[in-house]
Amino acid sequence: DGELAETSRDLKRHCDLLDKVDVFTGSAADMIESFTERTGHGKVDYVFLDHRKDLYETDLKLLEKCGLIREGTVVVADNMIFPGAPLYLAYVVNSDAYQTRLRPFLTGTYALGDGKERKPVPD
Repeated sequence: DGELAETSRDLKRHCDLLDKVDVFTGSAADMIESFTERTGHGKVDYVFLDHRKDLYETDLKLLEKCGLIREGTVVVADNMIFPGAPLYLAYVVNSDAYQTRLRPFLTGTYALGDGKERKPVPD
């Protein structure tokens, strides 16, 4: 989304992160496959997944295949409780390569479709 990307770029400027954060638009798969060529960077320190939840697992595996994930890379996936990304969550929970934690964001609780609040799974 172009408008969201521009908002992200504005935040990047405001936070003085121009030389530390890249914002891309387009298909995640296309961005991942051409990342090293477009940026000159190899492995990444931080990945934030916040797009179609059914693509989280596929895109993480593509990041791995393209050699962008290293030991110590932090991968954050948004909306893991609701609407959820069960294939991604099963993949990272069952992989020896990842330490997985569900964390609250802002409110500390999650309201699912039934309106009941739930706390995240503790460490």
